[in-house]
Order: sequence, then structure tokens, then C-alpha cells
Amino acid sequence: MKAIKVAVFVMSALLVIGFAVVAVTIVSRLLSDEPVLASSEKTSVKDAPAIPRPVFSGDRNPAVFGEQTLSIPAGCHLKAFEIRGQRAVLVLDGAAALCQQIRVHSLENGEELGRFLLQQTPE
Repeated sequence: MKAIKVAVFVMSALLVIGFAVVAVTIVSRLLSDEPVLASSEKTSVKDAPAIPRPVFSGDRNPAVFGEQTLSIPAGCHLKAFEIRGQRAVLVLDGAAALCQQIRVHSLENGEELGRFLLQQTPE
């Protein structure tokens, strides 16, 4: 019975010492000037690249973009959509050859800036 009490005491002491080591490590890292990241260069929100925001006409409020209707050929569907800077890139797909295209539209007024028609070439 005495051996069990000694084992419980030793394990309890190890737990207390382990928690103390973790607490001291956390506090010392918070108080030090060293970067937390593994990288040697410090990063901050101010140094991060800015996310480009679309510029809209009118009162410059993105919520007031308005409504733009973009027509696509019958039988086609929108496969992907991505905003790149001031442009919207639409990837169309469908069974018809005309559906295989990528369109680029202005976010300022919805105007089509151009399109890529994708065609398979015989090998």
C-alpha cells in the first residue's frame, strides 16, 4: 500500500512540474521579442499585400453594383467564376462547341471585354 502512495505522489509531482514548464514557456514566449513564426522575417497585417477590391461606378459602394444581365448560349452553363482585379472571369461549359469559352467582363459596368473560344485541334 505504501508503494502505491509513493507512486501516486511521484506521478502527481511530475504532472505539476510538467504544467509549470508549459506555463513558463508560454509566458516567456509572450514576453520575448522573438518572432513566433518559424520564419526569420516578421510579418504583420500592415505588411500583407492588399486584397484588390473592385471599383464600381456611381457612389463607389460595392453593395450598389446594380444588376447586370449576361447572356450565354442555350444549353451552356457556368462552370466557374472568378474575380481578378477589376474583371470577372466566367468559364462556360456544355455539350455544344459554342459553350466551350472563357469570358472576361468589367466589374465597373458589366461590359464584355473579350472572350476565348476553346477548340480542340486534331492531333
